[in-house]
Parts: sequence; C-alpha cells; structure tokens
Amino acid sequence: MLTIRLRLTLLYALGVAFGLVLAGVILHLALPVVIRERVRSEARRSADALARRVTGQERGGAVFPLSPVFQLRLYDQFGPSIRNSSGVELPDLTPGHLARSWQGEDFFIATSDRRVIYVAPLYWEGQVVGAVQVGQSLEPFDDTLRLVDRILLLYLTPLGALLAAALGYVLAGRALSPVERFIREVDQVSAESLDRRLVARRDELGRLAERVNSMLDRLARSFEIQRDLIRNTTHELKVPLTNLVGYTDRLSRKVGDAANRDLAERAARVARYMRALVEDLLALARGEAMEKWETRAVELSDLLHQVREEVVSEADPVRFELNGEVFVEGDPIRLKQACINLIKNAKKAVDIKKARLGQSGEVAVRLDQVNSQARIAVIDTGIGIPADEISHIFERFYQCKAHQGFSGGTGLGLTITKLIVERHKGTIDVSSVENQGSTFTISLPAMEVE
Repeated sequence: MLTIRLRLTLLYALGVAFGLVLAGVILHLALPVVIRERVRSEARRSADALARRVTGQERGGAVFPLSPVFQLRLYDQFGPSIRNSSGVELPDLTPGHLARSWQGEDFFIATSDRRVIYVAPLYWEGQVVGAVQVGQSLEPFDDTLRLVDRILLLYLTPLGALLAAALGYVLAGRALSPVERFIREVDQVSAESLDRRLVARRDELGRLAERVNSMLDRLARSFEIQRDLIRNTTHELKVPLTNLVGYTDRLSRKVGDAANRDLAERAARVARYMRALVEDLLALARGEAMEKWETRAVELSDLLHQVREEVVSEADPVRFELNGEVFVEGDPIRLKQACINLIKNAKKAVDIKKARLGQSGEVAVRLDQVNSQARIAVIDTGIGIPADEISHIFERFYQCKAHQGFSGGTGLGLTITKLIVERHKGTIDVSSVENQGSTFTISLPAMEVE
C-alpha cells in the first residue's frame, strides 16, 4: 500500500511528464506551421528586395548574387525567364500564373512537395513589366524538427519527471509534516492519559483535532462512570458474598446429619465459586477500564518467592528455578496475580491427569532473562490442551473439555492473565501436547538496573 507521500510524489511526476508530452505534441504540431509562415514571410521579403534591385539596372543575362537559402527566377512579359539564380530547381510558371502576375497580383503556389513558392509582379515606372518567382524547400527543417522531438520526448520528459518526483517527495514531506505531528500526538493519548488533548491549529487538522478532543472528553466521562460502577460493585458484592461464605462454612460444621451436611457443603462451594467469580469479573473490569496502576521496579525472583509462599504447599509437586535477579517495570500486585493464575492452572492440570489417567506430574516455574526480555515459564506435565482448543483458552469463560467436571475455575483466569501481561507491554505464549503437558511463557521488557 503506497503512502500518501508516495502517491503525491507519483502524481507530481506523472503530471510533469504529461505536461511535457503535451507540450511536445503541441510543439510538434505548431512548429511546422510557424516555420512555414516564417519562410513565406521571408520569401515575400526576398522577392520585394529582388524586384527593387532589378528595376534599378539594365535588363540583360547577368546572374545576380543571390541568397543561398532561396531560389529565385525572373520572368518578363513574354513568359520565359530572363534572369535565373544558379542551380535553379523552381518549376516553370504556367500561363495562368503569369496572367495573375501581369494583373498585379502576388500569390503563393501550392506544390506537392515540401516547398514554398511565391510569385510577385515586377513594376517599372508604375507598370507591370515582369514577375519575380522565389522558392525554398522545407526539407532542411525536418531534421531540426525530428531533433527537437527526440530531445523533448526522450530526454527532457524523463529528466523532468525525475526532477518532479524528487521535488515532489520533498514538498509532500513538508506538506504532510503536520499530519505526522498530529499522529505522534494521538499516539501519546491512551486510556491511562485521557486528560491529554491535541493542539488545535487554524487549518483542517485543527478542526480534526477539535473533533478528536471532543471524542476524548466523551471517552473520559465514560471511563469515569465505569470506574465508579466498579468501585461501587466491589463493595456491594464482595462483602455479602464473603459473609455468605462464612455462614455456609459454619453451617456445614454444625449440621449433624450427613444429608444436611452435604447440602451445606455444596452451598459453601457455590458461595466460594460466586465470590471467586465476582473477584475475577471485577479484576477483568478494572483491567479493561484501564485504571491507573502503580508501577515501579519489580524484582521477579523476589515476587515468585512470595507467590510460592502464598499458593504452594510442601506437598505440591512445584519447583522453582530462579536464575538470578531480573527486574521489570510494573505493578507487583497484578504481576503476582498473573503468576498465581498460571501456577494454579498448572497444578490443576496435574491433578486432572492423576485423577483421569492415574499418572503423576509436576510443575516447574522458571525465571531467566534473554537479551532484553524477562521470561517466566510455567511448565507442567499435566493433562495438556488439545490442539484445536489452544486458540480459545484466552477467551472469557472458556474451559477446556479436559477440565470440565473439576470445580475451582471460573474460566476467566487466563483472560485476566493475558490482560495483565499486555498492560505491561508483554506477551504470553502457550505450547501444549494433550496428555503430556503445557508450557505458558510470559515475556516482559526487562529493566537495566545499575
């Protein structure tokens, strides 16, 4: 796809080339006409000059010193020429031509070849005593015309197009420089900096900037309303659900008969699931609402130590391979949440494999730095993910078929993890083989710490 600058450059070049070709065509058509008229004018002037010379001398057979350009011939009243230029190639005048000349008329004779022939009466003391015939061939001008056509079409047109392209590229760049500045200003506006506004100039881009600023005002108001809703919902939902979990847990412990105890435990599990679902929904909503996160330098090995203490027990088959200190810029709470989500999923995959296939597995968490990228890899030898489901695992509420029937997941963990990673300008990749295991790799820009 050609850029606007290149399209303008191409337009300039084609315009100049078309103009030069058009000028060449016009010149090709007009120049012969101009030359012919010029020759006719010179022929008339030469004939007049010769007539004045003849009328001032004695008539005889002498040859006048003539112009090498024109061919000249003199006629008397009886018809035959009485004075000729050397090497004459002029046609003889017909009786009709002589009659017209004898009547005092001057005229041009049409010929089949490319010659201009002019006939004028010769006066002596006010009486016509003869005629002057002047002629010149136009063929010597044909070479000049062909040379002009060749120079214009073969040399000037391509050269002019190249110069126009070079000049057009520079001019287009200058003309579009305000657009480039406008793009850079727009790029600096994000969901985290909706208070930025574009500079409105007094031109078309200024009007566009005003429209964009108006749109940003509406977006800012919409985001603020969404943040207020999230804050209010957090309080209104989390507190009742937390209380409900506590009530159902106490109820399940106090119920005496087995049937009612099982019912109370089911209610407690549903309450815990609802609380987890609400927390995940709120976390997802906060991330999509682009709330400002408090970012700072985070040392990932220390963060993973904290994760191990929170979610990994001594009985869990989870080992950590932390290769030195690796720093990134980010929100430690969100990064910890992303790591916890991956480790919980890996532990769950190992448990499912053991329950379904009777095979044990393990989880490995590896941290290292590759060039300018900090990488956290969570590797499990669990149930794995079918190849046709890998492209869907980051979708909301999606759960792999192999995980269905096992409680504890809301289908939002990987969606939230991907959102957190992308908010930190990173990527998350997954590779998996069914019944053999999966590897989730988080890549983040590493910080250089002195």
